[in-house]
Amino acid sequence: MLYFIFKPTVLLLGARRGLNRLFGRPTSLCVNEQRLTVEALYIGELRSLHTEIARVRPAWCRNLKLELHDVQFMLCEFDKYMRAKLGERGASVAYSPPHLRESHSKLALLTQSEVQQIIRCTHYPDDTAALKSKEP
Repeated sequence: MLYFIFKPTVLLLGARRGLNRLFGRPTSLCVNEQRLTVEALYIGELRSLHTEIARVRPAWCRNLKLELHDVQFMLCEFDKYMRAKLGERGASVAYSPPHLRESHSKLALLTQSEVQQIIRCTHYPDDTAALKSKEP
């Protein structure tokens, strides 16, 4: 995990595929690679894209207070759009109007105690330890 302006930045898979599409690379190239050098390259491209957007549309970026994670989300949405457009595996589910969807009342919901049990059993790795273990 790299830190810019004291905020953690980890590029998610959809954003990596989106960057690969923008730069004409195979979409699967290094998508699951976790080495810091690969992560740094992707984040460098993300920062370059953010800078270019701010250069081309400064008022828009200022009004939205556009940050790196916003660009990451845009790349992810771009990748979903392209997968649907090109009929690629993993494309998003087609829109279904609410009146045709299964009623939420028919869906099984977790009880409060089940949610609490899931929270108690969920463990997130310590970021510092994860960072040290992934360095080459």
